[in-house]
Amino acid sequence: MTQLTSSTASSTRRFATIGAGSHSGVTPGMPVRSKEGLVGRILEVGGSTSRVLLITDTESLVPVRRAKDGVPAFAQGRGDGSLQIRLINLGINPLK
Repeated sequence: MTQLTSSTASSTRRFATIGAGSHSGVTPGMPVRSKEGLVGRILEVGGSTSRVLLITDTESLVPVRRAKDGVPAFAQGRGDGSLQIRLINLGINPLK
């Protein structure tokens, strides 16, 4: 467990820095989560800090499933702190 030490707020790109790196076993690609859920994934790792691509970044695309019925989709960051849910099956849209 570690803490978020900084993040971008005014940029269109959404990154954060956490206070754990290779000395703590962190490797690129690892998911980063909080008690509320997924925050992002590790992009770059230093000895004691790591750079995180936040899930709200426009370059972030995460496969997801709706818990109720398993409908598959992608959650894509919009760069403004929100997400867009894109269905994989473009038939009838079961989302509201």
